[in-house]
Amino acid sequence: MLKNRLRRVVAVILFLTFCCWSATLVQSQPSRRVLLLHSYHSGMTWVDDLNAGISQVLRKDQVNVYFQIEYMDTKHNSGVEYLEMLHELFRAKYAGLKFDVVITADDAAFHFVREHRQEMFHGAPVVFCGLNDYSPEILEGMEDVTGIVEQGDVKSTLDLAVRLHPRARQLAIITDNSDTGRTMKAQVERVRKQLNPSVQLVFLDNLPLTVIADRLSLLPADSVVYLGPYTVDLSGVGMDPASVVRTLRLDQSSLPVYTTNRSFLGRGLVGGYVISGVALGKRAAGLALRILNGEKAGAVPILIETPELPMFDYPQLERFSIALSELPAASVVLRQPLSFYGQFRNWILLALVFVGCQSALIVVLTLNIRKRKKAQEELRESEKKYRSLTSSLPEIVLELDRDARLTFMNQPGLLRLQYQPEDVRNRLSFFEIVAPTDRDRVREYLAMSIDGKGDSVELSMAARDGYTFPAIMRMNLLLEKQHLVGYRGLCFDISERKRAEEELKKLHDELEKRVQDRTFELARANSELRTEIEDKRQTEQELLESRKDLRRIAAHLETIREEENRRIAREIHDGLATSLTAAKVEADCLDQASAPERKLRIEALKELLNTVTEDVRRIARNLRPSLIEDFGLKAAVEWFCTDFRQRTGIRCSLSLPESLDCSDTTATALFRILQEALTNVTRHANATQVNVKISGEEETILLEIRDNGVGIDPGGMCRDTLGIIGMQERAIRLGGFFSITKIAEGGTMVAVRVPHRSR
Repeated sequence: MLKNRLRRVVAVILFLTFCCWSATLVQSQPSRRVLLLHSYHSGMTWVDDLNAGISQVLRKDQVNVYFQIEYMDTKHNSGVEYLEMLHELFRAKYAGLKFDVVITADDAAFHFVREHRQEMFHGAPVVFCGLNDYSPEILEGMEDVTGIVEQGDVKSTLDLAVRLHPRARQLAIITDNSDTGRTMKAQVERVRKQLNPSVQLVFLDNLPLTVIADRLSLLPADSVVYLGPYTVDLSGVGMDPASVVRTLRLDQSSLPVYTTNRSFLGRGLVGGYVISGVALGKRAAGLALRILNGEKAGAVPILIETPELPMFDYPQLERFSIALSELPAASVVLRQPLSFYGQFRNWILLALVFVGCQSALIVVLTLNIRKRKKAQEELRESEKKYRSLTSSLPEIVLELDRDARLTFMNQPGLLRLQYQPEDVRNRLSFFEIVAPTDRDRVREYLAMSIDGKGDSVELSMAARDGYTFPAIMRMNLLLEKQHLVGYRGLCFDISERKRAEEELKKLHDELEKRVQDRTFELARANSELRTEIEDKRQTEQELLESRKDLRRIAAHLETIREEENRRIAREIHDGLATSLTAAKVEADCLDQASAPERKLRIEALKELLNTVTEDVRRIARNLRPSLIEDFGLKAAVEWFCTDFRQRTGIRCSLSLPESLDCSDTTATALFRILQEALTNVTRHANATQVNVKISGEEETILLEIRDNGVGIDPGGMCRDTLGIIGMQERAIRLGGFFSITKIAEGGTMVAVRVPHRSR
């Protein structure tokens, strides 16, 4: 039963682990793919260095980059049939994959990708490295291609060999018959004239390795050998560096051999300016990352300079007596034996660290001891100065332990309280020198000081003979490592201050009484002064009001006079002047009229004169309409409308409220406005019907006069018309408004709204 449970638990754990691993795998699935295609096989130093350099750069971004390596192994297999087989293999292998960048290493891989790029790699950008036979023509027809050209510094290596062997008179050059070998030979030919003219060049190429080995054995002792690229023999069979060195017997040769190929080092060759496969790989990977980050491969410049390092084999340097100081700066020496320090470097460093720590600890302890002794000496000196200083103070200086027992009291305090130093040494309680009535308050003060709330306290101190005196005490805490160890403070005798306070209190009370008496006298005088000022201000106010009343009365009289003058002018203009004008016209026509006609005109003239007489009487009557005073506005309006209808023959309808209560001023103004409006209807409107309506509201009275005449044009109305101006002025004077408008159906409407201003 237990086993079954264990199996189930293990199964669940494995299942959960698998799920987590699957989720992690899915989340970490790279989004970009890079293919590195090598011309040669794995295990070659050159190939492994390239892989190391490219991996160091791309593995930093391995979460997003999937890095895959393929080897063409052209050193062991070559020919058209083999390349065709690789073509079929890679086409089937990568049929469903699309690479973001393809990196080619050396010539064979580049030419293979150039031929099958579109078919196999879907036109992916290409970064080449280690390309020996580079020329701009080989990139014709290719886009998105960049890379690094492999151009070993043959001249620097040859110059170095001649410099390290100044007696050399012959320089043998060994290369194979491959494209790389021919390229290197061409480089030597180009720099041949720049070499030391005293050194003769001998080319050992296009020969079997055994023959080259025999030729080397026949070279004179003042010869130096340069081994170039040698990867295939004359039959086209690939050869590795070990077999080349073994066949040529270079490890047994008495001649120094130099090279620019890293694979040959450590096999009997001295060294030279070696192309660094790691550095070359890093540069190629850097170009690939630039493309992955969005740059076009065609926009990335092709690098011509190849990274090289001066690299040497230490046993060969010893063999040919070459000092390390003769080597170029920053040279790399392989298989150099370690010195004693190199062999035991870690132990030596550990011992030095241990000795350094011990020495530092000893120095720190020594300094600490010196510092402590100095601090103790300074403390004793400070204590001496402190006691000397406190002895010169008049105040009582105290030090207490945490139980409030005396540990120190200065000499003035001992004398004031009549105690001896032995009492302090016997830890006299502080509360013995405090009056019994204040001991509880002092205990509270000390407790509050611990909480940081105590400032000072006033108390009565008691001498040994029972004499008490008032004092103020201020205490500070004594702390060691944040722990309370006691108190230190001062006690100030305030007897003199107390006596001064008593005297001051007496003087203050006396002064307060005097101030109160004086204040009472000043308050009484101030009250009388305010009464006098108020009477004077009231008199001035009444005088101002009287002057305002006089000005209002004068303005009112002037207004009445002006209004009366304007009213008389309107009456004369509208009635009497018109009748006199007509009478003048009739009189002018008498001279030219015949006897019968003259009689008629005389009758008409008499009628006009009667009219003038009536107008004069009416004007005199209208100078003060007594009907308003006797019967009110309503009766006056009814009389005037009836008189208007009889005089003009124009129908006049009247609408009045049941009661119309307003002031005399308002009634007179409304009556005058009605008179002027109906007079204008008679003169100008050519109307047959007039409607007069007076309505009373809560606060205002509305007067409306409508006729069915020709209507008035407000825009063309003369601004100097005395009748309209008079009506408007009367309404404004009452605080109301006046309007005259043309009715759309025909006629004119005059509207006046004024306040009641009831009696």
